[in-house]
Amino acid sequence: MKYIPSLDILKWCMAVLIVATHCQLFVEGSRIYMIYAHFSEVAVPTFFCISSYLFFSRILNKPMDKSLIFQTTIKRLIMFFLIWYILMLPFSISDFYNKATVKEILFAIPFSCAFRGYWFLKALIINMLIVYWAWNKNLLLIVAGLFAFCYLFFGYDYVYGAVSNTLHPYFSFYYHTYFFAIGAIVAKYRHFSPWFLNSKAFLYVCFVIVFLLSFVEWLRVLSVFCYPLILLLIVLNTKVNIPIPIAKQARMQSILYYAMHFGLIKIYSIICPDSNSFLRFGIVITVCILLSTLLLRLETVRGFGFVKYMH
Repeated sequence: MKYIPSLDILKWCMAVLIVATHCQLFVEGSRIYMIYAHFSEVAVPTFFCISSYLFFSRILNKPMDKSLIFQTTIKRLIMFFLIWYILMLPFSISDFYNKATVKEILFAIPFSCAFRGYWFLKALIINMLIVYWAWNKNLLLIVAGLFAFCYLFFGYDYVYGAVSNTLHPYFSFYYHTYFFAIGAIVAKYRHFSPWFLNSKAFLYVCFVIVFLLSFVEWLRVLSVFCYPLILLLIVLNTKVNIPIPIAKQARMQSILYYAMHFGLIKIYSIICPDSNSFLRFGIVITVCILLSTLLLRLETVRGFGFVKYMH
């Protein structure tokens, strides 16, 4: 598998976009915020696409070791989730367990999460199990089609409970299985794709068209459906002159940004509950950069190798 630095740079950009979204950047300006929202909602689905593409590209590169790669990846994700879940447990107790109904707690344990964005990690693990099974059974296209139907027709049928995020379809694995399957499909069939899917000019035109269509309310769900695939193909067809060590550091930082920014926003909201969104984003992303840089350096120190499980 040829290393593609642009994929790691895209992950870093999506991580910053996610942090900005959760900091409610531009919320003071309704029109700007509306336009920004059309970009920001693609960040998480794109994360699923990239993660899937990289995982299944490794399997294609070493088919004899696919079981080992799968088991190692699942174990690493579970360890990653448990570390951050334990670190955020005080917030989980105050924000979730003290308010949630029994139904919400029972649903959150296997599928959602008791603290903000960590549902993503459970969804990543579950979708990896589903799509890996489909990959081995040659049912990848069928599974992608089934979950595409699920996304298009049930994704916006929101069900709210006392703690709305718990039962919200967006925060469940099935809403994102399609995007994870798309990454696997691109990895498997990219070399057989028609020429226009490898044309940057064609892909840029598609991106602009989808962006404009996203302002038509009843087509907005369809635009999110297409964005991650277009972005992934654009990046795969774009060569960037970025040193590999910098790109790899950006990838590791992007994961740490995602994992730590929820707690940082929570702490910031307690200290400064009514602050400007630009100030909130500036402080949170600065602390993310500093802490992630510190952790990445710390894991190279003897005796601190366990820090690598935090990303």
